Amino acid sequence: MNRKGYIGIIILALYASLGLAQSQVPIDTVCIFDPASRYAVPQQADMRYEWSVGQGQITSNPTDSNVIWVSWANASAGLHTLRVVAIDAQSNCPGDTSEALVLVTAPKTARAKYPDEACVGDVIILESSISGSFMWKGGSTNRYQSFVATSDTSTYLIALNGSCANDTVAFTIRVNESPEGRISRVPDTVIYGNELKLYFQGQASNEAIIDWYLNGAWVDQGRAIELEFYTFGKNEIMQVVSNGNCMDTVYKYLYVDDEFTAHFPNAFTPNKDGRNDIWNFTGVGHKSYVAGVYNRWGELIYQWTETSNQKGWDGTENGQPSLQGSYVYKVEIEDMRGKMHYYTNYLTLLR
Repeated sequence: MNRKGYIGIIILALYASLGLAQSQVPIDTVCIFDPASRYAVPQQADMRYEWSVGQGQITSNPTDSNVIWVSWANASAGLHTLRVVAIDAQSNCPGDTSEALVLVTAPKTARAKYPDEACVGDVIILESSISGSFMWKGGSTNRYQSFVATSDTSTYLIALNGSCANDTVAFTIRVNESPEGRISRVPDTVIYGNELKLYFQGQASNEAIIDWYLNGAWVDQGRAIELEFYTFGKNEIMQVVSNGNCMDTVYKYLYVDDEFTAHFPNAFTPNKDGRNDIWNFTGVGHKSYVAGVYNRWGELIYQWTETSNQKGWDGTENGQPSLQGSYVYKVEIEDMRGKMHYYTNYLTLLR
């Protein structure tokens, strides 16, 4: 006889002797996985007993004895009514009826939400998924546990199941080293269209992936890259270092400005000696231009743009050599910001 069954015998017998119809206090608490429980009422001469055990199953034989064994393996968790009626074996007339309650409990499975991996410095949050009572390693009964990851961590959660056996889930969270991103020196200002070579100067494994972004757009991957700047104003450089599931992101900012210059020679010698044979202007920050050369009567004799095959005046007019002397150039230049610059002056053709 198990102890719980023994208690049930005594209390059920007491109910019977007092003629109590029902009590709201369970006479027994069992787990669905427990062996069958024993229940009994006092034996009376020439009496048989009709038992009603609800979702329980009488496993003893005969079933009309004053003593029975009941399995609750297929019962739902909760209170169940246990009823017994004493029947006169000769007249078949019912006698005393006794009722009592049995509390059937079902074990809870220990379940928790947790990350399999984390990075050094991450805040790890653990959450219990148990609806009933539980306890974390260390004794805490709070649903959530949190800590800062420093190294691999093993812990567990226990489902407290009362009369049923407790269930435990144990797990280990792998904590990976976090890489450190760092960008080489970046100047405060660069000129529009210029290139800048940048280097990764942080700490990471050889297998780490280093991605570079300019103004939010991915540019390249590697420990060294070259960036070209074609956006005026403030520019953002972002470096993302990934080492497995861990990463670090760093930013640098610089200002992109324009530089505009235009230089116009005042003479040239188109004598086909390979030196100074073409008149043209030079400078930086030129987005587009239109250049023209005019004779002394203001007639346009030669013109070219940034898209022309011939860049500059070769000293001819309609394929014929122009005369030595003074000419006028007129040049319109659009800079990178769209601003127009206008230049007019004299040049000398020497032969």
